[in-house]
Amino acid sequence: MNGGWNFLLAHGTNEWFEGYSYSADDRGLLKSQRERLCLCLVTFVPMHWASHALTIMGSFCLLPATFLMMWYAPNGRETEDLAWVSVLGGIGAITWNILDNMDGPQARRTKTAGIFGDFLD
Repeated sequence: MNGGWNFLLAHGTNEWFEGYSYSADDRGLLKSQRERLCLCLVTFVPMHWASHALTIMGSFCLLPATFLMMWYAPNGRETEDLAWVSVLGGIGAITWNILDNMDGPQARRTKTAGIFGDFLD
């Protein structure tokens, strides 16, 4: 593990990270459909794009919806007349989920998987 984000690590922790392997168990009902969608969509992402950029862009998709919900419905109960705020929140959440799930295939495509990607996930 040379270069990259090593400057953030304390002295002597590189040995621990060399043997580290991220793993998660996803038991979602739509896991296979989501994976197929993300594998299909990631082919449209240019090879020079960093996989981290997808995760960060997905996070920025949630910000407008979050701020609008906080502004128009601070208690979470005043959404009867503001269905568009809820719809925007749903669209932001779905967009974030898709972009966040595309970063792994993009990192494997470009052979740039690493510690920072695990941190973002």
